[in-house]
Formats: sequence, structure tokens, C-alpha cells
Amino acid sequence: MAKRRCLATVVLAVIFLSFTVLLFSPRPLGDNRAEAAPSSDIGVLLKVYEYIRGHYLNSPDLGRLVDSAIKAMVDALGDPYTTYMNADEFSRYTESFKGSFGGIGVVIEIRDSYVTINSVIQGSPAEAAGLLKDDRIIEVDGESIVGMDLTQAGNRIRGPVGTMVRLKIHRPSADLLFTVDIVRYVVQLTTVEYSLLPGSIGYVKITSFNDNTSVEAERAYRDLLSRGVKAWILDLRGNLGGLLDESIEVADLFVPAGPIVHIVDKRGIRETFEASGRSVGLPVAVLVNSATASASEIVAGAIQDSGVGILVGQKTYGKGSVQSLFTLENGGGLKITTAKYLTPQGREINNTGLEPDIYVEKIPFAVIHIPPLVDEGRELAKGSRGDAVTTLQKALIALDQDPGPVDGIFGRMTEAAVRSFQKAAGLSPTGVADRQTLITINHLLREKYQVENQEAADKELHAAIQYLQSKMVH
Repeated sequence: MAKRRCLATVVLAVIFLSFTVLLFSPRPLGDNRAEAAPSSDIGVLLKVYEYIRGHYLNSPDLGRLVDSAIKAMVDALGDPYTTYMNADEFSRYTESFKGSFGGIGVVIEIRDSYVTINSVIQGSPAEAAGLLKDDRIIEVDGESIVGMDLTQAGNRIRGPVGTMVRLKIHRPSADLLFTVDIVRYVVQLTTVEYSLLPGSIGYVKITSFNDNTSVEAERAYRDLLSRGVKAWILDLRGNLGGLLDESIEVADLFVPAGPIVHIVDKRGIRETFEASGRSVGLPVAVLVNSATASASEIVAGAIQDSGVGILVGQKTYGKGSVQSLFTLENGGGLKITTAKYLTPQGREINNTGLEPDIYVEKIPFAVIHIPPLVDEGRELAKGSRGDAVTTLQKALIALDQDPGPVDGIFGRMTEAAVRSFQKAAGLSPTGVADRQTLITINHLLREKYQVENQEAADKELHAAIQYLQSKMVH
């Protein structure tokens, strides 16, 4: 593929905790020379440092002074994608693209200055702890992360496997605030899922772009071709981005020979990455939504602009900038916005996103959820009162139990309903909503929602299938 290997590793990233919305490269694209800073500016900075070191009454932590000065310079840019990381943060950040690391199993993004869960990985400690999509993470180990950027927040939540992290969670849907302790595990990022749908339609879902995604995607692609696939559905909903070179490799599977993406640096120098022409030319429908971002938008934009396929769903996130990584002598790193990218037809999508060819209205949903209150040393039992009891009563009703009035009072009828639920679920029928009972309620609610709302949740998929059926050669 033209100009494929001259790109080292570019990240387009929103973060995953498992993942990131960033497009990054460990080096800037194009001319690598930095403009020299005026000597007077650097001189003032060094003089302040020397004055503090030589005259400050107490013994300052000089390393901390330097870290703070760097962070202040970066923050002054006002760019949420340009950040400084100390040695520990930088190590954890780069590990997040290697396919496995210590985490809790959530994908996060920033919404209105809040670190918000975009999705929860099935089978993860986060799922077992009852965390849900759209939960806000307010604190990590007692430190507020409100207003932090994704890199900083993600680095605080990640950590060595087997260590515990304490999170304060706000659930806007139920106006609940609770604390949960979660033991970090090895997050193994299998980023590609696939299947052959009726009518010989190949379905490929990509959850992020890490350093193994293109290998996984090509394996799925080849397997589905061998089974007689006649059209593709590429599901990029909720995919917040990742590595640029991986997204280019994936796009190359689906688009004809021609440009995949243009990268433009600060001097206006354009670098174009071309498809090899190995695609078999089958029609493609790409499923997108407001959480389809960055690297995902490169793939979606290439497919849309090439005319080989369409976008189905809602408008995408709109992140069209490129970040480069620079390793510093102190072991830390800088992630700096160094370029922007354009779709093959030259469209800029930063802050605007890609418009779908077939718009499908987003189906709002809310799942009743009981936080694991036992993590705070409490249980819900007869005599308990408050919002948590109200939520429990609503959940019991949703699971076909009768707790009596939904009044926030854990009385005789609520106790009987809990006991009845426990008996039906194979739990010890104590009538006390302990940790295991609450986790089981959450699990069954998710299962029930998924079954009862499958048709609504798959409206985008249904629209894509209808489109492809009209395009397929029979």
C-alpha cells in the first residue's frame, strides 16, 4: 500500500479504559524540525527556575517544579488532545494500545467535563461491580477527576493487575451517588467479532483499533469470503478510535484502489495514504453513531467517499486531528496535535462528523440498576429507606415481583418480594438484598432489556440489511 510503512504508529483517539478518541503518531508526519523558541522566553523560564532553586526558603522538589511547568505550558494551549504525561502515566498510556493491560474493563469518554462510561466489557470486574454505560466516574481513590482529560483520567483508573481502585460513581439516570471498590484484571482486547448473516451478508464489528486489529479483521474477512459472502456490514458503533495505521489497514480491505486518508501538517504539506486495490469490491454498509470517532471515522469516511458503501445510523463524533507522541528524557511523554486528516474527497470532519446516508433515529434507553451498596458496608433490608430502596422496588417490579408501593421504604412486602426473587434465582431466600442479590438483579435486568429491546436496538442493522439486499448480485 502506497505510503503505508512510512507511518510509524499514529493514534486517533476518546479514551478506552481498555481503550482511547485520539489519532496518534510517535513522530510528527512531514517535516520533523521544530521551530526554535525565542531565546528571551526560554531565558526567563530558566531564570525563574534558578531563582527558586537558589533562593527559596525551603528545599523545593525540583522534579515536581519541572513537571508543573510542562503541564502549565501544555494546558495553556487549550487543546484537550495535547497532554503531558509523567513516566508512570506515559508507560500505562502506551501499554493501552498493546492489546492487554491492567484495567477494570470500561471504555470512557468526556461529556460536559465528566469522565463518562461509554461501554462496559462483558465479563469484566466493572460489569461484576454493576457499572453501566453513561455512569460518571467522579473520583478515583479519593481524588476528583472531574475536568481531567481522557489520558489523565485513564491513567488513574488503569494500574497493575490485582490492585484495587476505589471509584465514586454518579448515575444520572437514577440520580445515585455511590462508591465501589474494583480489583484490576488483565484487559484482553479482542477488537473484532464477526458472523455470517442470512443472505450471505458478512457482519464484522470492530470495537477499537489496537496493534492487532488489522490482523483480526483480515482473519474475519478471509474466513467470511471463503464462506461465500456477498456484502459487508461493518459495525463501528461505539468505536472511539485507536491506531491510525491499523485503521488504514482495515479500510484497505473494503475500499478500491485510491486514497484512504490525507494527513495535513501545520505547513499545509499533505501526505496521502492509498489503498492497495486488494478489496474484492462487495457493497458495504457501515453502522455508525455519535461514539464512532477518529480512527473509525477514517474508515467510515474512506468507504463513503469511495462510493463502495454507505453509512447507516447517526452522525459520527467528529474528531479530525492527529496527535504525535514524543518520549522525554525523564521517561515521560508529550502527546501533541501535529496535523489534521481529510477524507479521500478532502472533507474536514473535525467538530462536524460524518453524516449518515441512511439516518436511523437513536433509541434512548435506561436500565434500572442497583449499586452494590455492600461495598460501603451496607445492605438493603427491612427498615431501610431512601432512593436505593425506591430503585430496588422498581427493579423488582421489572422482574415480575410485587414489592408493594414504590415509596422508598423497605417494608414487609418488599422483604417478601426480595425473598421470592432470591428463591426463583436460586439464592438463599433471606429477604435481605445483599451484594449477590443486587448483582443478580442487575444481570437479569440487562438480559431482560436486551431480549425485550432487541428489535429496537438493531434498527440500524435492519436498515443496513435492507440496503444491501437491494444491492447484492443474485
